[in-house]
This record gives sequence, structure tokens and C-alpha cells, in this order.
Amino acid sequence: MITKLYFFVFLNILACGGGRGSNPPTNSPTPSAKNTPSEDLLCLEGTFLSYGTFAQDFFQHYCLMCHSSARTENDRYGAKVGMDFDSYELIAQYNEEILSSVTGDSATMPPAQTINTTDLRLIEEWLTCGFPP
Repeated sequence: MITKLYFFVFLNILACGGGRGSNPPTNSPTPSAKNTPSEDLLCLEGTFLSYGTFAQDFFQHYCLMCHSSARTENDRYGAKVGMDFDSYELIAQYNEEILSSVTGDSATMPPAQTINTTDLRLIEEWLTCGFPP
């Protein structure tokens, strides 16, 4: 009986992805180390992540304060002029740079805040898995 119970619990945890990366993004930040790297990502077919369902809001919240084409050079807080994330097409041009600057121990972006753990996991997954539109 106990063996069956453990097996049932194990199957539920496995079916739910172990509770990692399965929740939609939240606006309330959860403290994390400055954008620590996640475990190896597995790109699952049928993921709910897309520019419209996740990334657009992510970039609005974390990036457009500096990386907006509407900002002047003096109003970009050091962000390179032309490195704008106002649209999917503009973000796609900088996929690798964005991924390396928001993840890992040497993450530098965003400089004024830390990305909450859920959003970090999801943006890493979205960028790594081909950044679906």
C-alpha cells in the first residue's frame, strides 16, 4: 500500500514537471541570485510560451525602460542606441545577446532590478527554444 502511494506521488510530481517552470509569469518579484542559470532546458513541443503569451510582457516589464526606440540617447540609461526591444522582430535580432546578458552568474541585465525566478526560467526557455512568435 505504501509503495503504491509513493509511486502515485512520484507520478504526480513527474506529470507536473516537478513544479519548475510550469507556472505563468507573475508581476510580484521573487528574490533570486542575480539571474542564476537554470538546469538544462528541454524544449517541449506545444509549449505555451510565445511572444504574445509571455515575452512581450517580459520585455515591457524588464527591458523597455532603457531598450525602447522611443527613448533618446540621453534617456536610455546607457543602453546602446538601436538595441531596441519594442517588437518581436527587433528582439529576434538580439536573441543570443539577450540570453547571455540575463542568465548566468555574470548576468548584467537588467541593471536596476533582479528578474524573478519564474520569469527568468521562462525567458531562458523561450529564447533557448527558438523564441516562438
